Amino acid sequence: MSVTKKDLYAAYAKHTKDGLDDLHEPGSDPDCAVCDQINLLSLQLDGHPDATSAVQLDMVETPTQKAIPTVWEVEEDDGSVSIIRTVTHRQEQSVLARGRQRRRISSSEARRLGISIEGTKVTTLDQAIKRMGRAGGTVATWGEVEIAKGTALRKPSQADQYVQFDGVNLAAIQRLADPANAHFTKRHDKIQVDAYAGSKQPSFSLEVGDILIRLATGRLLALSQTDFEALYDYDSQTGWTLA
Repeated sequence: MSVTKKDLYAAYAKHTKDGLDDLHEPGSDPDCAVCDQINLLSLQLDGHPDATSAVQLDMVETPTQKAIPTVWEVEEDDGSVSIIRTVTHRQEQSVLARGRQRRRISSSEARRLGISIEGTKVTTLDQAIKRMGRAGGTVATWGEVEIAKGTALRKPSQADQYVQFDGVNLAAIQRLADPANAHFTKRHDKIQVDAYAGSKQPSFSLEVGDILIRLATGRLLALSQTDFEALYDYDSQTGWTLA
């Protein structure tokens, strides 16, 4: 049965739960059964699937061999590129010995670098690293992702609600905008839709003729009538028409 990173994370969690963190660094004590398990799983994840004992392979580091956790970008000989986190000297030496190019990734870069997770969700590299706990290993691989740039079509059956600002229908705008606060501006020629707590919804304003859209997700947008007609097939409504 193949091992996964979840198995390694569980071993680190057991080391913490059993109070062993207070005695030594995880993976550092050759007489600790949990450390042996951590190092064995690390070996198997690092490409040694037949490893049966981290101690037998003399791959366990002593408590004096503490390494500073480091994040690397590594280009392998086959052209593939990975981001790897090392937490032991053994892991660091393995990274330095492999591939044709390696570079350290700084903490400031890790806070900015976007990592695709679960297909269409994006997080930053530093947040992805935090998900690993104390474990080392491959954090991310370079390749095509489902979302970044390109073209997209709206999914079918995702009807959006809308109302057009006609200059006086504040109440209708407020009903659609709720829980965002919608109100006339000082000159009463526009409606301001405010951002609200707990949402990434930005503030924006509507001019007469603009369309307030509530997407199926609940997000609010403002479109001109020209843009609205270019994007949507919509139902008719009654109203005043210029004679």
